[in-house]
Order: sequence, then structure tokens, then C-alpha cells
Amino acid sequence: MQTTRLPALFITGSVVLEDGSPPPTGVVIKRVCTGQVVKEAFAAPDGTFAFQVGAANFMILDATDSIEPWDPRGSSPLAGNGGANRLPMRLTGCELRAELAGYRSSVLSLNTAQTAGTMDAGTIVLYPAMKVKGTTVSVTSLAAPKKARKALEQAEKKLAAKDLESAEKYLNAAVGAYPSYAAAWYQLGQVYEMSKRFESARRALAKALAADTNFVGPYIELARMNALEKKWLETAALTGRALMLNPLDYPVGYYLDAVANFNLSRFDVAERSARMLERLDARHRYFDVFLLLANLLHRKRDIAGEAEQLRECLKYAPQSEDTARVRERLNRISG
Repeated sequence: MQTTRLPALFITGSVVLEDGSPPPTGVVIKRVCTGQVVKEAFAAPDGTFAFQVGAANFMILDATDSIEPWDPRGSSPLAGNGGANRLPMRLTGCELRAELAGYRSSVLSLNTAQTAGTMDAGTIVLYPAMKVKGTTVSVTSLAAPKKARKALEQAEKKLAAKDLESAEKYLNAAVGAYPSYAAAWYQLGQVYEMSKRFESARRALAKALAADTNFVGPYIELARMNALEKKWLETAALTGRALMLNPLDYPVGYYLDAVANFNLSRFDVAERSARMLERLDARHRYFDVFLLLANLLHRKRDIAGEAEQLRECLKYAPQSEDTARVRERLNRISG
């Protein structure tokens, strides 16, 4: 029986160390989709990688790997035919990460409906694991009594329903039952901020940090509040602490740090943070960073570099009033 070869999806990208240099050899690229983990490729010596989704039959699996369920409409993702007869695979909700002993990996989201062709996933950054001490989830949650956990769960449901008043009630119940509940204090701070009670928000976030100094979320939230008030020294102090604790999981920290240090005339520090954000922000959510880098390079009289950043800004920024000004600026320095 003749089979039909369906269009294939190829993913490319690169892996770098914190300074932008290629990683040691042996880096494995893993794809994670709804808890299923598949080893897809090894990174080349220069850090680049490329693979056809689901065609990783040449990789050696071990006991830690999970294999995607066999689809009776196609073939196994690990079958010897390289996935040629499989139905197109959607990657919504999937992500890529790198694995190398002694290192922590940033994560690239593959939140796309693309099923064929070639997709550049971006850059994965590896940090020595010993440098990543800050957490995205507070360790104090492990010791929370059942009553406090239940109250936090109810608060999260109310927040999802945008019922701030009820969420606040449950969060106060959670911290009342367990005063060291950093996660609850953090969410309470966010509820206060959404309710425009900013001093109460600051106090709640400070209590979250007092309960768990390695919990990074409250540092970032306080930094964001200070940035909105143009308190640049306070912003830079908070982002500096947050990024020292966890340089991987909070791209917004680099954005806030770059903006704060630019406004403090600490231009070298601002550029380092902006460059790191470029590596971590594969989906270009913080497109303002291109304009910030253009301004930094303008100060260095690097006209070619400035023009490159302005082109990137026009490429990824949505149409707005600033678009015309950026295009006019680019035309002026390129003409």
C-alpha cells in the first residue's frame, strides 16, 4: 500500500553559556509536551542544533525518558521511518530545554500551531547550577498546614474569576493560619496592587521576602512597582538581587534592570542586561529592549549597530505611534 509523506516540521536553535560562548560538548536538547519528555538532538560543538520533530530515533533513551503514546493513525515518534508517516504534530504548550550535568537550562516555549517547514526556536542559555539559588516557588509552601493550603487554593480560584474581594479574604485566611506562607503573601501583594492599595502591596511583598529570601517573584514585583514610580535606584537594587539569585527564569528582571540602569547612566550594566534579555526572550515579548539597545549603541557612535536594533524593533514591535518615529530614525541614520 502506498503511503503519503506528510510535511515535516524542523526546529533549529542554539545553546550558549551565560557569556554567550558555546557550551561544552554533550548538550542534549529535550522537548517537553504535557509532561512527556523526548530527547530530540545533541547540540553541535558551536552550540547550534536542528531536528525534525518526533524523528529522534538515533538518540539513546534511558529510564528517565518518557515516550509519547503511539497514535494508531500514524507511527510511533521513535519509529525507524523517522516519523515520515505521522500526522502533523502541533506544539502548542510544548517547550525546549537543554541538559548538561552541572548546569541549569532556560526554557524555550514552542507555543505555535506550525506543523510544517522550519522554525527558529531561539537561544537556550545554560548557567552553572550552583549560581541558580533563587526559586520560582517558595519552599515555605512545603510546610504549609492543610487549612492554609486550602485557603490559598480557594484564593487562586477567585483570582481566576477576577473576584479580588473574595481572593483577598482567602489570602488573609491563609497567612493568618500560616504567617510564613510566602506564596500567599506574594499573591496578597498582587491583589492589593490590583486594588491600587500600593503601600499595603509593598508590605505584603516584604513579608513574602521575610518568610523566604530566595523566593524571586516578590523581588520582581517590587521592582516593577518601583519602576512605574521611576524609583530607579530601588528598582536596580531589587533586580540586581533577583538576577543574582536566579539569572534564568525571569526575563522581565533583565528588562527592568536594563531600564533602571539606563536611567541611572550605568550604561555598561544596562547593555549587559539588555543583551541577556535578547538571549532569553526567544518570543520577543520585550521588544522595547531593541530601542533601548539602539539608544545605548547611539551613545557609542555605533551607527551600524544602532540601525540593526531599530530594524529588529520594527520587525517585532506591533504597529503603534512609535513605529513611525522608529522608521523615521532608521531612515535618517541609514540614508
